[in-house]
Amino acid sequence: RDGGGVQGPAYEYIARLFAVSDLSDESESILRWMTMVPYTGIDIALFYDICQLDSYDEINDLIAHSWLRLDEETDILSMHPVIADVVREQLRPNVENGKTYIAGLWREVGSLWFKNQEERARLWPYYARIIRDYYDPIPELWTEFSYLENNAWICARYSLSVELGHRFLNYTKETFPLDNEKIGIAANYLGGCYHNSGDDIHAEPFYEEGLECQKKAIRDDSGYDQWNQLSNAYQKVGRCAYLAGNYEKAEAYFRESMRISEEKCSRQGYYCNAFLEMSSMYLRMGDHENALKFAEESKKLYDAMSGSDNPNSATALTNIGKCRTYLGDHAGAGNALEEALRLNIRFNGSASRQTFWAKEALGDLAAAEGKPDEAL
Repeated sequence: RDGGGVQGPAYEYIARLFAVSDLSDESESILRWMTMVPYTGIDIALFYDICQLDSYDEINDLIAHSWLRLDEETDILSMHPVIADVVREQLRPNVENGKTYIAGLWREVGSLWFKNQEERARLWPYYARIIRDYYDPIPELWTEFSYLENNAWICARYSLSVELGHRFLNYTKETFPLDNEKIGIAANYLGGCYHNSGDDIHAEPFYEEGLECQKKAIRDDSGYDQWNQLSNAYQKVGRCAYLAGNYEKAEAYFRESMRISEEKCSRQGYYCNAFLEMSSMYLRMGDHENALKFAEESKKLYDAMSGSDNPNSATALTNIGKCRTYLGDHAGAGNALEEALRLNIRFNGSASRQTFWAKEALGDLAAAEGKPDEAL
């Protein structure tokens, strides 16, 4: 329009267009939030829900003027990388002005644990983009940032989860130095990052720290969530104890976890996990009758809470299969282990530790049945 030449990078022309465009505050917010979306885009309805928009008018206007793109076959909304560069330069998106999107992503998607492998692969990039470009926790988003490390190990990014776990624990201690509840949760999550990457030795001190902080924070009038976290913390330290061969300490901690859940949490939340941990402990001890009893109870509790199609029931079924193999119920063992394998592949993938354990148990069953080729 101004008669200038046509030479120069696309960035410069888009930046000039941006400067003369009369964008509303809501349109500018949408553009900021879209910089937090991977370049591959996001389902437009999911983005709408995450950002709690009142209508599609602003999005449609941005699409009409080419600031955003919509694939009408897939309903994927995206932003060209060059436009994203301009938006970042002009509007300076950060965690503070992008907290609507970050909080909304957690509200609409949350933990990826109960998503199957296909859904995890689809949704993980939204979290990965925040981790890569916007990992700068603020107090108002403490809960949302606390779970990024967990979603990392759920999606098999184990080194990343440990790195985030340390960063988040340090942030929590610096920002909330007197809040034992928050520090306890952050320490417990870091222990979980190590445990789920296969490193229980480094997990133990953080689990211990988490439990001690939760014990300091708890009061008689504490709410359900805090008692549930304390119950969980006892379980994690108990697991480290039986892995180290201290079965007496482990059982005492599991029993205390169950007591807290029964008295303070109406046998909800982490109550199920205590039975699974007891099962695993008895398996390690070679007490297959008790191991089977606790594994079956944990399976029943998981099914009641989440339906039979869930990743926690898969682990319980693996324990059930192992017990039934040792006790001579090969048919029952096979049924449990085949279902465990199916669920693990669906939720965790063919290369996960949980899937490996189910396959290993199936191999042991085949060997017990005198089928060496099948076992191999």
